[in-house]
Amino acid sequence: MGSKPTTGASTAAPAAPAPTGVVLSTSSAAPRKTTVTKVTSVAPPAVDPPAADTAVTNGEIGAPHKWTLDALDAFAAAPGDPLPLSELDAAVDAVFEHAKEQQLIDAGVLLRRVQATIEASDGTSAATRASASLAAHAARTGHSVAHLQERYDQSVAALRMLSGGSSSGWTRAFEVANIVTSTRELAVEEPGGVTYKQMWFKSEGEVDGVELQDLLALWREAKLLRHWVPLCYASDELLEVGRAELLLWAAVRGLPPVDFLLHGYGVDLLPSGYFLMVGASPEQSDWPATPFPKKVGLRLHLTSLAILVEPLSPNAVRTILVASVDTRRTSLPAFLVNLVVKYLLGLLFYQQGKAAKKMRTKPDGNPHVLAQQTRTYFYRDWLIPKVLATIEALRGKSES
Repeated sequence: MGSKPTTGASTAAPAAPAPTGVVLSTSSAAPRKTTVTKVTSVAPPAVDPPAADTAVTNGEIGAPHKWTLDALDAFAAAPGDPLPLSELDAAVDAVFEHAKEQQLIDAGVLLRRVQATIEASDGTSAATRASASLAAHAARTGHSVAHLQERYDQSVAALRMLSGGSSSGWTRAFEVANIVTSTRELAVEEPGGVTYKQMWFKSEGEVDGVELQDLLALWREAKLLRHWVPLCYASDELLEVGRAELLLWAAVRGLPPVDFLLHGYGVDLLPSGYFLMVGASPEQSDWPATPFPKKVGLRLHLTSLAILVEPLSPNAVRTILVASVDTRRTSLPAFLVNLVVKYLLGLLFYQQGKAAKKMRTKPDGNPHVLAQQTRTYFYRDWLIPKVLATIEALRGKSES
């Protein structure tokens, strides 16, 4: 793992490469070619959608808002009027405050309002000052405008992936302890009109008797997969890119053995009622200073990964994971890729509940508990206050 990031900065390295294959629509701001995946969407986690023009409200520019896919689509279609020029400086500051807190959708929404305001007031001192402030913030934090736009696009795309329901061609593979695992194949169109079939996998279910912060710790401490996922005999955090962003490698025993690499980051949407994680397999060329482990057996290439964790009560959590695999990057026949991945996902989701419960029932020597105690800049100073506020809001909602 890399060294501890500086307090108050969510990214230790400027403009880290973004997971590929997650974005559903390419953007001119994206530094790398992306794969275009067409996915039908239905309603995401149930929260009250705001009107599209409430992305920024007088007096609460820096406040995160509740977002659903419908609300985000409405904002994309009608982002609202330009901001008052008197609010422009504060709005620029708030964009980067959201980014620091991993509130990447809030940052992206507000950034678009800021850019529209600068364009509409071009030539004014306020617009000139705001443009200079954007550049200064980007240089100081490593969050360029293009980087923030791309992370916004990826986060929205991940929500769209997670929102695919039974009408989206999913076939139930099996169910274990209320965890349902499904699969599907989608035709993917690449630049140039070339199409190929991409394999998709989804596991979802409710986990009772666990606390939100413990379940999130399992994913944050992904280097500890070998401690709780059967058949996983090796796992390591190759680089801590930022407070909620990392490079991971893991290997699993099997016939044949399989390993994978993952670049992922968290998106704080707890004010909307859930936490999001976005990722994909990285390319060595994008991380020249971080040598990747040699391939063990067959290497799976994840073109996209999205995980949603939604607290239902102080002691119950709903989780959904959707992943897609590029079978062209693996010599394993497609039917075996299907068999291996859906089994691993089902096993992973079944075991996560057991592992989270052990953090409370058998804390002594538990590696995840030790991680929570030592990585204080992430848990004590960042995640746990957010979780406590979320749980308090859930209690208030149940009592009203």
